[in-house]
Amino acid sequence: MRKHFIITFFILSLFSFNCKNNNSADNKTSVLVLGAIHSEHKRNPNYSFDCLFNIIDRFKPDVVGIEIRSEDMNEPDNYLKKSYPPDMIQIKKRYFGKKIVVGFDWLGENLEGKLIPENYWTYMPTKILEREFDKDSSISTINIKKEINIYDSLKMVIFKNGNAIELNTKYDSINYVFYDRFKALTYNTKYEKISNFYTSRDNHIDENMIKIIKKYNNKRIIFVTGVDHKVYAIAAIKKEFNNKIEIIDLKNIINAR
Repeated sequence: MRKHFIITFFILSLFSFNCKNNNSADNKTSVLVLGAIHSEHKRNPNYSFDCLFNIIDRFKPDVVGIEIRSEDMNEPDNYLKKSYPPDMIQIKKRYFGKKIVVGFDWLGENLEGKLIPENYWTYMPTKILEREFDKDSSISTINIKKEINIYDSLKMVIFKNGNAIELNTKYDSINYVFYDRFKALTYNTKYEKISNFYTSRDNHIDENMIKIIKKYNNKRIIFVTGVDHKVYAIAAIKKEFNNKIEIIDLKNIINAR
């Protein structure tokens, strides 16, 4: 009798252990970082707004992260349209109240906890420098432009005509080289501040995404971000979580039946 009890207890223990393992595997946090092309979704026939929404729906997220600051998530459309691209605003409207919708963008320490002032983009120091760079006809700046324009042209071909997979694979490698070379070529010039802001913004976006993943453990989370930020976000998430979460390959979503 004692022997039968021990065997039965052992079998039940194994069953309980296997159930716990299966549940933990099923509940593993799944993250998809999806590169979006903002207003170009209106014009790119291979990556339209409908295609963007279809990918989000097929992923079946619990949480939808968008490139809007958390400070601005409850603001009306007329406010959002002054600072954010249409894809992010439409995603917010489409999924708000149906999913957990959160913002992860960052636009500078001077704006943290505040609303974006009227005409901010006209007087923002980085934007002023970008306009100066575009107009600068000095030999040194022209040489910088010549090199980065090569990569920019390659990016634009995919940006305007690429499909979702191309914009989330081929584009990434060119984009990384573009910003890496811009950083190197503007080092020790007044335009270095442009590159520094880009890097700082990416770092803050990455940190915000990581906080969201930690907050919504065991959920399916999609981050929809401008394609230029995607490669840095995935690298930061992988570094932070290693194999503790599942980072979803977009091809698996698109090719799933």
